[in-house]
Amino acid sequence: MTASAMEQPAKRLRNGARLSEGPEGTAAKPRPRAPEFEALEIVDRAIELGFLPAAPGERACTWCDFLPVCGPDEHARVAHKMRDKLGDLEALRDMP
Repeated sequence: MTASAMEQPAKRLRNGARLSEGPEGTAAKPRPRAPEFEALEIVDRAIELGFLPAAPGERACTWCDFLPVCGPDEHARVAHKMRDKLGDLEALRDMP
């Protein structure tokens, strides 16, 4: 790999994989992203947007220390929140 190829930033595909620039005249190969980096990016994006919603999973309130802050009906309020805005949170919960 040439020095100029190493200096170029990786391109991202729609599925989140990174496309590394190969040596001149060769096809670049996608590299899968590690789940821990995807998790960090989701948390970073939430902090940057200032969107850290209370959206407890099923029965999560039974053991949560923040129940006095949210109140006993947070699960009902989550049902009224826009589901598309909770996509990152759901993706984070689905990670291994």
